[in-house]
Amino acid sequence: MEFRQLEAFCAVVENRTYAAAAASLQVTQPTISIHLQSLEESLGATLIDRSHKPAVPTPLGREMYLKAKKILELRATMMRMTQIDLKQTLVIGASPIAAVHFLPNALGVLHKNMSSLQFEVHEGDSLEIINMVKNHDLQVAISGVPTEEPDLRCHKIGHDEIVIAMPNTEYYQQIIAGDFPWERLYAEPIILRDRSSSTVLQSIRYLQEQGIDDAELNVSVHLNSNEAIRHAIRQGLGISFMSQIDIQADLDSGELLAIPMGPDHLIREFFMIYPLDFLSDPKINHAIQVLKTCRFPSVSINKRI
Repeated sequence: MEFRQLEAFCAVVENRTYAAAAASLQVTQPTISIHLQSLEESLGATLIDRSHKPAVPTPLGREMYLKAKKILELRATMMRMTQIDLKQTLVIGASPIAAVHFLPNALGVLHKNMSSLQFEVHEGDSLEIINMVKNHDLQVAISGVPTEEPDLRCHKIGHDEIVIAMPNTEYYQQIIAGDFPWERLYAEPIILRDRSSSTVLQSIRYLQEQGIDDAELNVSVHLNSNEAIRHAIRQGLGISFMSQIDIQADLDSGELLAIPMGPDHLIREFFMIYPLDFLSDPKINHAIQVLKTCRFPSVSINKRI
């Protein structure tokens, strides 16, 4: 159950039609229908009598409406108590790669254009921050995977390449000097992040397309940060699937080696994701338009790999 589902339900009860409810919340009519249906499915009960026009709540729906209103009023009170001003604070979520390589420059551009706006940044894996945007806990997310949620907008802002990163040892120098058949991955120790990482998600999906059974990989250690993985690779604990943009300095200094994920390369795109209904707020809308002008730093594909 989500706040936006309760808001949609209450809006239908109060406005008597889906169209009027959508207008009151500044969302589309299909969005109202999806939220209401999701709420009913989560409760296992019908709240709106769809055989009646205008829309009226079922007997249970009338009881639920009163409780939903109290929940929404309590939420509004808590927001006022904590003095959260969504019109003055832009709450942004970013995947680890985006937090390091995109946000610092983007926030600088935003500050120059909107100096009165404050920023709050939450770093998390792509799936986590998309879900937070969906629940309106974030206003914008910079993610390594897209979304098809009907009430979210997805705007492409850049790309990088996922590569296989290795320690710079004589053993791995000989490997990259020759062929690297996919089957060799089964013999190499692998360092992985958890599966909610977009880098891991896309790497595993790509390997499966090449016929590699990821369950049979020799995973030596799981780590929860890119920085920890880089250090582990340098210490010779194994190889890993990494964002090239995140290890480019290590490649340039010679601390790490890398090879592409196959002859076609594995290109990963980044997206800015935000709720459609937030565009009704002039400041948030302007901030989103400014963010659309920002791009990831340019790194040549397989530069010095």
